[in-house]
Amino acid sequence: MNYEKFDVVFRNRRLVELSEQDTSPTTAHVYDCLLRRIEYQTPRCRGEPEIPREGEEGEQYSVAIPLHALAEDIDPQLDLAGSIGPMDPSQPPSRRGKRPLEDGINGDGPNGVSSNRNRAFEIDQHLSLLAQPPYYFTSKRTTSGMITWTVEYRHLARKLRHLELERIIETRYGDVALRVVRVLHAKGKLDEKRLQEISLLPPKDLRQVLASMQAGGFVDLQEVPRDAQRQPSRTIYLWFYDPDRVRRNVLQDTYKAMSRCLQRIKFERNRLKAFLEKAERSDVKGNEERFLSEAELKTLQQWKDKEAMLLGEVSRLDDLVAVLRDF
Repeated sequence: MNYEKFDVVFRNRRLVELSEQDTSPTTAHVYDCLLRRIEYQTPRCRGEPEIPREGEEGEQYSVAIPLHALAEDIDPQLDLAGSIGPMDPSQPPSRRGKRPLEDGINGDGPNGVSSNRNRAFEIDQHLSLLAQPPYYFTSKRTTSGMITWTVEYRHLARKLRHLELERIIETRYGDVALRVVRVLHAKGKLDEKRLQEISLLPPKDLRQVLASMQAGGFVDLQEVPRDAQRQPSRTIYLWFYDPDRVRRNVLQDTYKAMSRCLQRIKFERNRLKAFLEKAERSDVKGNEERFLSEAELKTLQQWKDKEAMLLGEVSRLDDLVAVLRDF
């Protein structure tokens, strides 16, 4: 079993789901085809054993996929032109989503060559939409005069981690805390007065949010003394947000939560050990209504619901671990 290849598949699935939030289903389908082409030639998510720190130079690009190869994977019946507008603002509305005429040849010619060019141009438009900020899902290159498309995986992996951390912060502390974290991440270390001016928050609310997030390990405070005596009145206190340290802390908390869920499943199974041994016998399994009483059937259903809930939570935590550690 090649577990590293599964990480590649799961990463591509998360990227497609993220692209569906800001693009049309057709554009997401084109992106899915591109990622599937890349997946065939990608043995693992990362070549290095450790996740690079934030802001590290050197991006990891995927293999380059030629545009004509991508056109072969897309459904010929899919309407590519109807879901996007012209890329050139000066293009007339009558040619919306159509390739301009070249050499007097109509795009719907009988030879099909211009039709293929139109379709390749429409696919290129969808990929160009994906290359726009803020996510930069794709990147266009020209190799030996041939148009190719690639994916900057390291940048997207950092984006996925940032989105997960922001989701956790908003869930635990609210949208005010999320605004503060975004300001600290964009501006760096700030004192409380400057942070209040940028975030436009009342001093009381800001102090409460900062204290709560500091207790949870999401923000920290640095003391910068102005003199050697280190008096509090002569000390500058700077708040900062370190996403790399927060990622490690959240990852450790996720491991603990998964362990507790698995321990809870084991405890509940031991509590119903005698009953479950009867329910899982080969002659009873599949014939529960025949061999079990109504009370036993109700107990069995309660156990299945509880086990499914705990295993579902483990699965969600496992997805979080993949984003924070493996992608």
